[in-house]
Amino acid sequence: MRFRILVVFLGLALSGSALGAHFELAELDVGKELILRRGDSLTVHLPSNPSTGYSWSFTFTKPDILTPGKAGEIQYPLQGSERRIVGAGGNQDWFFRAMRSGKTKILFVSTRPWEIGVVPARTIAWPVSVKE
Repeated sequence: MRFRILVVFLGLALSGSALGAHFELAELDVGKELILRRGDSLTVHLPSNPSTGYSWSFTFTKPDILTPGKAGEIQYPLQGSERRIVGAGGNQDWFFRAMRSGKTKILFVSTRPWEIGVVPARTIAWPVSVKE
């Protein structure tokens, strides 16, 4: 019985991941319009260096079209003989799923959270359309 439940669970998990296509955006794709279908997933890759005090946050111009997932941990590239350098930057990923049809824009801003009323150091945006 447990084996059957496991098989059903794995089948559902695999079929759920095969329902939609996967798209990726990076800093070089700034401004590129993205057209998704409901169920598609999206990963945004941005450079990040928390040792500077700056961190990325995002908003949508229209909520409920994309659902955010958990942001990934910052990945630091290896330097030289597989060592990581203290204070070096890395890359961070954010995950989204297209839930409803419509148009929105993902807006990422890089700020120091304690600096109130200061213009963001960087702003990156992508227009997104989700189709049925």
